[in-house]
Parts: sequence; C-alpha cells; structure tokens
Amino acid sequence: MKKILLSAVMLGVTLTAFSQNVGSYADIQNSKKGDLDEYTAMDGFTYKPGDTLTIGKPVNEKAFAFMYSQEMNGQIPVGITFSNAKIIAKKIYVSGSEKRGFKSYVRAKAQCSLCGYFVVSLDDAIQSGELVAKGLTKETAIKKLKEQKELLELGVITSEEFEKKKAELIKFIK
Repeated sequence: MKKILLSAVMLGVTLTAFSQNVGSYADIQNSKKGDLDEYTAMDGFTYKPGDTLTIGKPVNEKAFAFMYSQEMNGQIPVGITFSNAKIIAKKIYVSGSEKRGFKSYVRAKAQCSLCGYFVVSLDDAIQSGELVAKGLTKETAIKKLKEQKELLELGVITSEEFEKKKAELIKFIK
C-alpha cells in the first residue's frame, strides 16, 4: 500500500513539474490571468522568458505607446532613446478583465545597469512596430504573398505551390 501511495505521489510531482502554462494570441480571451511559460504572439512566433527582444520605433515622436518603464512612482512611457535597444524577457503574463479584455505582457530588463524593468503590451507593440517582430507581420506576409503571386504569373511556381504558400501566409493577414 505504501508503494502504491508513494508511486501516486511521485507521478503527481512529475506531471506537475513537466506541465507548462502556454498561451497564444488566438485564444487570449479564453485565458486566465497569470504567468506563462511561453506565448505564441500574433506574428506566429513563440516567445519565452529569457528571449532577447529588439525595441523598434515609437508610434509617436515623444515616447512609446505600448512600453512603460516601471519606476517607484508608477509606470512611465519609455522614451525614444531606447529605439533599437535590446531587452530580455523576464516574465510573460496575461492581464486584464472580461470587461476590458485580456492582453499579453512582457516584463523585460534592458541591457544597461541603470535601467529598470519595462512592461510591454506584446501584441500591441508588435502590431505597431514598437517591438521588432520575430515572426511575420501582416505587412511582411502581404509582401511575401504578392511575391508568390508574381512568381505564379511568371510561371516559376505552380498553382499548387502558390496555394500552399497562400495557406501558410493568410493566417498572418487576417
């Protein structure tokens, strides 16, 4: 009896140790608030804590709209001086409410000793270009699809090859 009980406890510990909390852009509204081990963003790339991310260009001239610096007195928008800087994802999490909706966030550390932590609204920052996408953006997917259409029209690829590539790219466009 002791062996059976011990085996059941060990199995439970093993399953807990290997379970992962994963999320994706496609099902974020069905998610629960909390930390994620990995998150597949709208660009199709799976982001994980420890990943190096590149800050892009802000949507306005003064500060980033979807990145904040966590300071002692609250969150303040990240200034434009951080364009092209590298940040390390320390934590990926979902936050929000049923009323406002849920969003994915990254808590990241800039690669400078004087910098604090940044909070990045992941999908918003990718979509706006404030964070350089590691996967395909909508614009890149459209460009690639147009290139494939030209190749089809030139007779370089077959219609089957075009349809296959179209099926891969369309999920980034919709």
